[in-house]
Amino acid sequence: MWRIAIWISTGLFFWGCRQPPPWLKEAPTIGIRIQDDLGRTLYLPKPPQRVALAAPEALPLWEKANLLDRLVGACYGSGDNLRLFYLLCDDSLALTEALYKAQADWVWVSRRNQIASFPEEKIFVYNPTSPAQWVRHLRLLGQVYNHLALIRLADSLSAYLSLLNQKLQEARRFRVLVLTQGEPFHILTQEHPFVAYIQQVGGYVPYTADSLQPSGLLSKDTLLAFPPEVILVPEKATDLLNDFLRVYPEMYASPAIQYQRIFAFPSALVINPHAEPFKTLYLLLRILHPEVAGQDTV
Repeated sequence: MWRIAIWISTGLFFWGCRQPPPWLKEAPTIGIRIQDDLGRTLYLPKPPQRVALAAPEALPLWEKANLLDRLVGACYGSGDNLRLFYLLCDDSLALTEALYKAQADWVWVSRRNQIASFPEEKIFVYNPTSPAQWVRHLRLLGQVYNHLALIRLADSLSAYLSLLNQKLQEARRFRVLVLTQGEPFHILTQEHPFVAYIQQVGGYVPYTADSLQPSGLLSKDTLLAFPPEVILVPEKATDLLNDFLRVYPEMYASPAIQYQRIFAFPSALVINPHAEPFKTLYLLLRILHPEVAGQDTV
């Protein structure tokens, strides 16, 4: 019996040794795991203090998050951002050299092969394709830098998007044609983020190009099969509409022309809707479904 008692007490001793102390269970988690737009899981042991943005479209997000003090380099800058170290984002070797020189500990890129050679764990691929993904990145920055106000803002914007989806469930979806500058009449790919914004507010774009091409040409057959109900033209290039009708005179009979649903839209928001995501959403909502937009602003 005494041997059994010794074995039991010895087992309890070693079992107790394997248990973490109570203070460790209550200690905060060290570091954070995040996911980029390629689905890669990254681990940040601490909030990065020297960040480089090799993705030009990411700078407005960091501005909105009020985190410019963490940036040491970017592809471009304006105003107070001119202090940033200028990165040659289109030259892989020069970009890599500049990142090492700037001692960056976190780098945001538009695509994974943008950098010639850099530690994998320090690279974050930023390529949002919808307003919801932009909000996800805003919340991610709040989590990384422990900004509770930023997290609450992101959650509020996410709730707004969900409410908007509910309001538009039964709404009519208008066919939207986006005229962009180019000869002759280049159109957006289905993966272009501006297409996602149009879909978010109750429209759809049947006139998109092959996803493998950066842009495409308008198909006359598609236009005849799906005549546009709304036409968006660049606000500084409204003459594009005249050129469009000259090339496609059949479109004089389209609902967009007959009911004068032609709207000028800021070119910058078409090119990069994520620069002012909720301004882009609200302007589109006022065009397609003003009854849902009402007097509210985002």
